[in-house]
Amino acid sequence: MVEDNIDIQRNIASYLECFFALDFAHNGEIGLSLMLNQEFDVIILDVMFPKLDVLTVCRRYQEYASVISPILMLTARDTIVDKELGFCAGADDY
Repeated sequence: MVEDNIDIQRNIASYLECFFALDFAHNGEIGLSLMLNQEFDVIILDVMFPKLDVLTVCRRYQEYASVISPILMLTARDTIVDKELGFCAGADDY
């Protein structure tokens, strides 16, 4: 999961860690590096995080990853335009 808010990371971890092994990144650069160098069952991305924006992360992942995992956007940004941009960049669900 790429999420820069530690409280949100903790909240999600408290629920998901019973079911999955988790990796967290606090910015887009670290997140993309993890995404390209490890295989994940699913990738969860916040839309707003520092250093590298979510659309660039998605596009680069789709372009350079040897194995593509599903990408879920987890965000409060929910306009039609936001969703269209996310899907066009490679998100599987929003």
